[in-house]
Amino acid sequence: MAEKAETSSQSPAESVGLLEAAVILFIVFGSLVAMGLPIVTAPGHYGRSRPDEGAGHLVPAPNFAPTFGAMIWLGVGIDYARFLVTRYKDGLGDGDDPESATVKAIVTAGHAVLFAGTTVVIALMGLLVMGQLLMTGLAVATSITVLVTMIAAPTLLPAFLGFNGHRIKSLRLPRRASRRNRSAGAPS
Repeated sequence: MAEKAETSSQSPAESVGLLEAAVILFIVFGSLVAMGLPIVTAPGHYGRSRPDEGAGHLVPAPNFAPTFGAMIWLGVGIDYARFLVTRYKDGLGDGDDPESATVKAIVTAGHAVLFAGTTVVIALMGLLVMGQLLMTGLAVATSITVLVTMIAAPTLLPAFLGFNGHRIKSLRLPRRASRRNRSAGAPS
C-alpha cells in the first residue's frame, strides 16, 4: 500500500509544471496547435507508461526518481521539441511547403537535439562515479527519460508536424505584427 503511494502517476507539482510550460509555450509560439505539439510528443506525462519507472527493474531507484525524471523531461523534452517546431515555422515562413519545412527542421535542429541529449545523458551518467546505489538508480532512471525524449523529438514530432501542415498556425494568439513583417515593412 505504501509503495502505491510512492509511485503515484502524477504529482500536483508535475501538473503545475506542465500547465506553466503550456502557458509559456503558448506565448512563445503564439498558437495552441504549436504549443500542444511539444507537450503531446514528449514522453513522460502519460502516468504509468513513463520510461523512467521501468528503471527499477534494472537498478534500485529512489522513490523520487519519477518526479526528478519528470522535471528533466519538462526541461529537455519541451526544449528539444521547441527547436524543431521553431525551425519548422521558420521554414513555412520562408515559403517552404510542409514537407520541405519538416525536412529542414530535422536536418538543422535534429542534430542539435541529438547532441544536446547525448550530452545530458553523459552528464547524468557521471553520477555513477559516486558509487552510491541511490545515485546510480537516479542516473539510470533519468537517463532513460532523456534517451526516450531525445529519440521522440526528431522522429515522432516531425510526423505530427507533417500531419498538421499549415494548421500549426491555427488558434493564434493575437499579436500586433510579427518580427518578420515589421522588418520587411520598415522604412529604410
